[in-house]
Amino acid sequence: PDGNPFDVTFINQRELAVEIFWMSPNGEAKSYGLIQPSKTRRLQTRPGAVWQIRTEDKRPLGHFVIGDRTARAEIPE
Repeated sequence: PDGNPFDVTFINQRELAVEIFWMSPNGEAKSYGLIQPSKTRRLQTRPGAVWQIRTEDKRPLGHFVIGDRTARAEIPE
């Protein structure tokens, strides 16, 4: 990731909690905690950052690659 930081808002639309991870350039995952069902979490990020979404038991659901501005990442049912 490079550039000025800005906000990303994660929105959990699932009926179960999800865990969000920032993925480092070398592939290491750093947890940023759980998002409960129907809740949101706002975090600082940078352009090019990769965020992975997992179930509470660590199964990957998908990922988001951040563009160059404030972002909204919806986690569908």
